[in-house]
Amino acid sequence: MSDHASTPVIDRESDPSGPGNQISGLAWLLAGLMAAAGAIHFALAPSHSEGGLLEPLGFAVAGWFQLGIAAVILAKRANRTTWTVAVVGNVALIGLWLMSRTVGLPVGAHAFESEAVGGIDLLTVVLQVGAVITASR
Repeated sequence: MSDHASTPVIDRESDPSGPGNQISGLAWLLAGLMAAAGAIHFALAPSHSEGGLLEPLGFAVAGWFQLGIAAVILAKRANRTTWTVAVVGNVALIGLWLMSRTVGLPVGAHAFESEAVGGIDLLTVVLQVGAVITASR
């Protein structure tokens, strides 16, 4: 028996979790990571409304994006593009977070003012890094 027989193969060119198929373990993991990060973004949106609508809208867009990817996966509609979009979107969100914690974002009520790192921030970034790693497999 070759080693290939025991190695699971995920074909993301076609729908890996299409109708009648089981959702793979990686797909479940990605959906969970995305849903958790999206829920946190939604929960934090109101607390960022002190300087206008731009920041809470950004949090809401991040939340919708992440929950949307999770929904596509759980609806068994995910394909290779879904996984690529998950990677690119989460890398962008991680980059925005890093910028907000080092030099500050160039927009918003506190433009170019760096924010302190908090526990919920770190949890969200860990979820997003996990999503990037999972979707890159």
